[in-house]
Amino acid sequence: MQALIFDIQRYSVHDGPGIRTTVFFKGCNLRCFWCHNPESYSMQPDLLYYPVKCISCGRCAYRGGFAGLARQIAQDKEPETVCPKGCHTFHQTEEGAKHVFERTNCINCGKCAKACFPGALVSSGKAYDLKTAVKQALQDAPFYQTSGGGVTCSGGEPLLQAEFVAAFFREMQERGIHSALDTAGNVPYEKFEEVLPVTNLILFDLKCMDSKMHREATGASNERILENLSKIGQGNVPVWVRIPVIPTVNDTYENMTAAAVFLKDLPAVERIELLRYHKLGAGKHDALGKPYTHLELPEPSKEQTEKLADCFGGIGKEIIVR
Repeated sequence: MQALIFDIQRYSVHDGPGIRTTVFFKGCNLRCFWCHNPESYSMQPDLLYYPVKCISCGRCAYRGGFAGLARQIAQDKEPETVCPKGCHTFHQTEEGAKHVFERTNCINCGKCAKACFPGALVSSGKAYDLKTAVKQALQDAPFYQTSGGGVTCSGGEPLLQAEFVAAFFREMQERGIHSALDTAGNVPYEKFEEVLPVTNLILFDLKCMDSKMHREATGASNERILENLSKIGQGNVPVWVRIPVIPTVNDTYENMTAAAVFLKDLPAVERIELLRYHKLGAGKHDALGKPYTHLELPEPSKEQTEKLADCFGGIGKEIIVR
């Protein structure tokens, strides 16, 4: 059994209680413009390019870089290329060699990223078998025990690989390790049923209560999401609802009041977290060749967000503003 994972982040403190290891799964069926993990969208590996880190060494194009190319030419040998599609070329300028990456021909083989020691080219997405993922997670087991932490499966949308998540959580539970699922909920409920028996906590991202606005902002309506939240909110697994506060999308008293009314009678919902919008993912969007589209939006202040949090007063839930 394998899963496509783009990161395993150790010593995480914002994805559930205590110190955690967060496993980030590739694949998502939403397209939130504010997403800080756009490399999670595809179920295939992605290549990120950070021009500012490029030193024009040529290693992405030729084995051994320009130094290797010179040796091969001197020895009258055919130059050994790295990229099978010739996506990386260099043009001489007054400042020196300029790297040009032609993304349209890229097949995401990752060979150039392996050769790029400055980290200008990064391959995102690797197949993990269950044994390897479990081994990595267990490296921080002493921290879980002392802090009340554990593991979190995030993404992307981890429930698009629900069979692996369930098997991974089962391995954790057999070792007495707390498991948390971070989900946007836009999957058939059967996917939840696969993982709920071995899940200790659900972190549920609630974007927007208005279905039309939800579709405009994320590419999908919210009916299935709300239906799933309603079901698990009446179940036995604790739920922390996380609401990203996004200007022009959901940063209104009307939206937050509607969310409060919806969540009020869901006994499994213990906590509501309001997470302020930020633009920290813009660099990743650019690195993927997908420019960030809403740089003009202001980042809400903590004071503004705390006023929105007042909408949830009196519904019997813990309220956190980040």
